Amino acid sequence: FSEADLGEPKGQVFVRALAELGMQARHLDGRVLPDNAIEVLTAASVVIDATDNFATRFLLADAAFLAGVPIVHAAAVRWHATVMSVRAEGRPCYRCLFEDIPGGQLLDCATAGVAGPVCGVSGAIAADRALRLLAGDGDGTIITFDGLTDRLRQVTVPARSDCPLCGSDPQIHGIDEARYVAAGCG
Repeated sequence: FSEADLGEPKGQVFVRALAELGMQARHLDGRVLPDNAIEVLTAASVVIDATDNFATRFLLADAAFLAGVPIVHAAAVRWHATVMSVRAEGRPCYRCLFEDIPGGQLLDCATAGVAGPVCGVSGAIAADRALRLLAGDGDGTIITFDGLTDRLRQVTVPARSDCPLCGSDPQIHGIDEARYVAAGCG
């Protein structure tokens, strides 16, 4: 990003930067909501989730699984970045790691801040994981970066047989708006 990008939606800036490199991407002009999430994500080859709240993150995770689309979740708060890649088969999925939307006050970029370089590392890792998924090399891992110690860690996420989304007896078969609301999330 540069000063010329100030005030521009980050997704549109990203798409423009990729176009300058000869790559094609699409930025959603509208919002992904419970009533359109599966339809919107079905058109994607891979989804990069860089949202700022758990409710939207879970909505995207569930919709990507139900649409059979790979997804990369990327987050950064303070000096820490976390990136998780999920194959199109969706196993292990985001709910295998984080079972449901946490309640209460949570640290996020708006309340805790984020170091700019950590966002850059998160974005670079997310881009790498998205390209790997597109090449058929998804691996179901979570990568964390600690900007204070300059440490990168990769851990394979185990699929949970009791996962409500991708487990052996799933309870989530569609997008129900009430599932994506939690205390402290909006």
